[in-house]
Amino acid sequence: MGGPMLHKAKKWILSGATAPASKSVAHRMLIENGFILPTAKGFYSLLPLGQRVIDKLCRILDSEFQKSGAMKIGMPIVGTKQLWDRTKRWEAMGSEMIKFEDRQKAQLCLQVEKIWSTPTAEEMCTDLIGQLSPLKKSQFPVMLYQIGEKFRDEMNPRFGLMRARQFLMKDMYTFSLDSESSQKTYQKISRVYERIFGEQLQLADDLIKKRPETTENPLKLAGKWKKWSTT
Repeated sequence: MGGPMLHKAKKWILSGATAPASKSVAHRMLIENGFILPTAKGFYSLLPLGQRVIDKLCRILDSEFQKSGAMKIGMPIVGTKQLWDRTKRWEAMGSEMIKFEDRQKAQLCLQVEKIWSTPTAEEMCTDLIGQLSPLKKSQFPVMLYQIGEKFRDEMNPRFGLMRARQFLMKDMYTFSLDSESSQKTYQKISRVYERIFGEQLQLADDLIKKRPETTENPLKLAGKWKKWSTT
């Protein structure tokens, strides 16, 4: 009796915090309306309303990308120095990469997100494919993605979730037989993003698509969608 109403009342108990001073109106509104709560500089807890939004976004991503033929996987957030040394990026990543040693003195890192170049789990995903039984030509392109927590040692955390140190990220890795098929895969995935932003989220009129001027890997296809905002 009264179950849904009780649930709603409990949900709203976790709302109404006073937002700290911020140039971002959106940041203040998310705190004051009970979506997020700051725990330290650059770190946020998701309150029930915020978690519902994230859960819905993840359901949309899973549905759209799996319809396109992509397969969801999960990979560790910790990588080994040996793995990153193969691509000579252990040192190249700079101070944003968090490095540490375990009790056996093995050197490890948190696989991070870095603006534009976005090295996250390329090494680990490529190693994963390399350890599988040889794939048939008919199995290509292989499209793998994950949705998981990422950490970035952000130099200047600000604007709430936009420049946070810990955040949820969907990253995708594709494997093709040649350059032409990789271009086709890139265009296919671009259309999936456009469908998500347009049909699902109704944000098409507020978005611009950008390609980075340079990437760490000249063979890597990359792009980002940015939303115009005055807040």
